[in-house]
Amino acid sequence: MNKPAGNIMILKYLAFSFHYMFIIYTIYPYSPYNTHIAVAVYISWLLNNNYCILSQIEYRLFGETYISKKVKPVSKKEKLLLAMSQLYRYIT
Repeated sequence: MNKPAGNIMILKYLAFSFHYMFIIYTIYPYSPYNTHIAVAVYISWLLNNNYCILSQIEYRLFGETYISKKVKPVSKKEKLLLAMSQLYRYIT
């Protein structure tokens, strides 16, 4: 395997893994520190025309995102999931 291509693949999967873990942490309602992050994520979606900044960076660097081959806007279901996880946190 070509060394530079191998290093890019490692970096790509590290970035995808980070993105996945960041999503799980952000929607996990029992973490005492993720509310500020959830608010920042939601505001970034609003300011960025409903696109995820991490997905845009992944697409720019690797030509694909962790979720799909193209950058897609954040859906209403994803926004609702984030809001419901934070609402659940305040209710319990």
